[in-house]
Amino acid sequence: MWSTRFWDLEKESEALKVEGHSDTILNFSWNWDASLFASSSKDKEMRIIDPRSNKIVNKVVAHDGAKGFKTVWLGKLDKIVTVGFSKSSERGIALWDVRNLSTPMIQKAVDQQSGIITPFYDPDTGVIYLCGKGDGNIKMFEINDEAPYVHYLTEHSSNIPANGTAQLPKQMCNVKDCEIAYWLKLCKDYVEPIHFTVPRTRMELFQMTCFLQLGMYSVLH
Repeated sequence: MWSTRFWDLEKESEALKVEGHSDTILNFSWNWDASLFASSSKDKEMRIIDPRSNKIVNKVVAHDGAKGFKTVWLGKLDKIVTVGFSKSSERGIALWDVRNLSTPMIQKAVDQQSGIITPFYDPDTGVIYLCGKGDGNIKMFEINDEAPYVHYLTEHSSNIPANGTAQLPKQMCNVKDCEIAYWLKLCKDYVEPIHFTVPRTRMELFQMTCFLQLGMYSVLH
């Protein structure tokens, strides 16, 4: 039986142990107020777990593929995105309403690459970044409450595969250059910085509040 464990760093001891997984746990993501978390497992099931009661609130087979999937909770939207594989080994993205896991709100194909995708969500812009080990590209989607809910934006393209990626804190972004995200990409023998920016308006200083009101989808299209 696989378990998720939480540690008290000050006491240097285990504070909580959550069981209920029958296979390898691939990742988990907290909801906005940390009352629940969603986990992805190699047994293909996504579980919604209340860690304080050690109870599985709900669970569903998220993706049919055998390679595994990952999940991320979408902040105050209280929805979950999963990224995984179909039976035909096609990578895809699915959006789930936490209140009803009987079927995804939308499920769409991403590409035919072989690496497991890791999703990164930015609650400030509503943008989700998809990247995987061995991928050169980082795909961007906007998630909102308007059908079809998952809107493709653009992607960072590169023929250099990534051994790993990391999104830096927003304090690292250069707002004057319209930067909305700053990433580091680990390559074979060097680290490459990646800057995500949006088109500059006629204003001398691009304001993030203006960007959030317009919405990422309208700015980039």
